[in-house]
Order: sequence, then C-alpha cells, then structure tokens
Amino acid sequence: MKQVLALAVAVFGLAVPLTARASEMDAALAKLQEARGHLQSAKGGDFAGHRQNALEHVDKAIDQVQQGLRAAGKDQRQDEKKADQLEKKIDRLEKQEEKLRQ
Repeated sequence: MKQVLALAVAVFGLAVPLTARASEMDAALAKLQEARGHLQSAKGGDFAGHRQNALEHVDKAIDQVQQGLRAAGKDQRQDEKKADQLEKKIDRLEKQEEKLRQ
C-alpha cells in the first residue's frame, strides 16, 4: 500500500510544476509581445537609438521564451511518458495487493 501511495504522489508531482511554469512563460510571452507593440508605436522619434535597441532586445527575449516553451513541451512529453509508466506500476501493485488479501 505504501508503494502505491508513493507512486501516486510521484505521478501527480510530475504534472503540476511543468504546467505552472509553462503558464508563467505564456504570460511572459504575451507581455513581451505587448511591450514590442508599444515600442513600435511609440511617438517622438527614435529616442537616440534606444527604442530600436530595446526592440532588438525584446525580440531576442521573445525568441528565448518561445524556445523555452518548445523545450518545456518536450519535457512535458517525457514527463507524461514517465507518468504513464508509473501508473502502470501502480496498477500492477494494486493487483498484487488484491491477490495478497484473498
């Protein structure tokens, strides 16, 4: 029974942190894209080249966040595979426990 509980906790633990991190990254991406729009529509000149410099940095940040989200997707698929394997182990342990109780 303790093994079943430990495996269940492990399965649940795999999914939660990645989802939370990805939603924060999605929010960051949206804010960066919003910031890019503001920089592009800023009136009053180029601000001595700083507006263009800021745009380049925001574009790089957007790219990095997108790469991170792609990597997180890969990690999530690996975590889902591990979770599936752990769920199968839980099922086997539960069946063994049931046989022992008979």
